[in-house]
Amino acid sequence: MKIFDFDAAALAPTYRDQQWIHVPGGATDEFCDYVRGVVRERSSGGPLSGKGIAGAKDQFVLEFPRDTDYTGEIFDHVAALCDLRRATMTLSERHIKMYDADAAPNPRPHKDRYASQVAVGVSIEVPEDSRIILYPDDAREVNPLLRAGLIDTLPPDEQPEVALRGVSPVEIADSPGDVQMFPGGEVWHGRRNSAGTVIVYLKMNDFGCDPLGEDPATTLVRARTLALLAEPDAVRSAAVRLGRGFESVTREYTRAGWRELLLLNVWDQPPRRITEEDLDLLRALDPGDEATVEQVLAAAGGSDPDRAADRLRRLAELGALDLVSAGG
Repeated sequence: MKIFDFDAAALAPTYRDQQWIHVPGGATDEFCDYVRGVVRERSSGGPLSGKGIAGAKDQFVLEFPRDTDYTGEIFDHVAALCDLRRATMTLSERHIKMYDADAAPNPRPHKDRYASQVAVGVSIEVPEDSRIILYPDDAREVNPLLRAGLIDTLPPDEQPEVALRGVSPVEIADSPGDVQMFPGGEVWHGRRNSAGTVIVYLKMNDFGCDPLGEDPATTLVRARTLALLAEPDAVRSAAVRLGRGFESVTREYTRAGWRELLLLNVWDQPPRRITEEDLDLLRALDPGDEATVEQVLAAAGGSDPDRAADRLRRLAELGALDLVSAGG
């Protein structure tokens, strides 16, 4: 099944210049009809849900048909249009969202998670007065979080009502079958008069970040890492990247005497205690790139390379690192 029907290379200059694109009729009828069928089937089954999605009663993960090459259909188009590295593209969200009948008509703008380097919306059902609202030229700081709740962390002068005061947004009057793209983790955005709207949201990046475990390839990446860990000699010759599910390292100061803890946060795993040496090893990696295991150990190994190798293995076991076989 084809998803998109447009010339990505021809649209790339427009995206580069204005940092958003609206493609009328950019999705195939076949794909839109498939999504409508999924919505009918899921809606008849009771309340909707999605693991790790706050307030997820109105959205759920889109499963692609078996005959769909989702990497070719999505990644090829988005990489060409948005100038991303095709080889490292990762699908960080794939949701069908159904807006409730009582949805707020003028909600606060928001930004997506850090993993949403590019957000792609495919309009399925759109009321006549509904509009997509974008602020592509103002307050473009990247959301650094891989969890929901950015606005709650912002100081008063960075709240969207203040940061966007006096700014006129871009308004997109979309129709069923239209496609929109923009940097979801950077651009404040929202939808006015959204009640009754059905949208497919596809969010992705080219730095190997999958905070909700929704890229179908993530399971395979994890399996390959565990297979390499089972062969000690293979680890030394492997390449290493920050894990697809790696979220953050946090310092916590406990009430019990202000004891300091260093905690590793990985998707779908409880926080794990790590050491300052472990943190040095993680920070030896650039967020979107890979290095050989030997390079990382040399950068962060200190005076005991064997101990550093053990730390690297533990971090890979915990999901903070992904291993890639030599030449793969």
